[in-house]
Amino acid sequence: MPESLHSEGGTLPAHERRALARGYEAWSEARTQGCEPVRGRANTKSLWRFEVRWADAIGRTLLPRGILGGVVDDVDLGQLYGLEYGDSPWYIRLVMRASLWLTWLAPIWIRKRPRTFGRLAQAEREAVLERLLSSDHYNIRLTLMYFKLTVTTLLIGDPRALARLGAYGLGGEKPPRALRSLP
Repeated sequence: MPESLHSEGGTLPAHERRALARGYEAWSEARTQGCEPVRGRANTKSLWRFEVRWADAIGRTLLPRGILGGVVDDVDLGQLYGLEYGDSPWYIRLVMRASLWLTWLAPIWIRKRPRTFGRLAQAEREAVLERLLSSDHYNIRLTLMYFKLTVTTLLIGDPRALARLGAYGLGGEKPPRALRSLP
C-alpha cells in the first residue's frame, strides 16, 4: 500500500515500510509476520487460537468469499482481526473480544439449543447475525456492528481490494459499475 495512504506517513510498522519499498509481495509477507503472537498467545495482547478461528468464521459469514471479484478470497480474516486486536488499546480489545464471544455463543440463547455459531449451517449463521443486528438491546447491536465494521475495514484495506475498487488511483481496472454511479 502506498505510504501516501497513511496520515503522517509513519503509521506502518518498520518491517512493513521496508517491505513496501520492495513491492507488494514483500509487503504481503511482512503483513503476516505480525500474526505470530496470535498463534501461541505470547502475551495478553493476543487472541487465543480458537478465537482467531471464530473471528474468521464470523467474518466470512458477514463477508463471504467471492466478494470484490474474489481478489481477497485468500485473506484470513481471523489473523487480521488478531493483528488489529494486538495493536488496539485495552478498552478496544475488551469490545473486540466481547463481540467475538457474544456472537459465537449467541445461538445458545437465540435458538435455545446447545449449539455455538460454528455448528450452524450458513443460513442459520446469517439468521443469527441478522437477529443480533436487529436486537432491542443497544449494546448487543453495537458490539456486533463494531465487529462488522472492523472486519470490513480490514478486508477493504487490502491493497488488492483497493486496486479492484480503483481507490486512490490504484489498479488499471475501472471500479465496478455500481461504484462509478456513486456521487
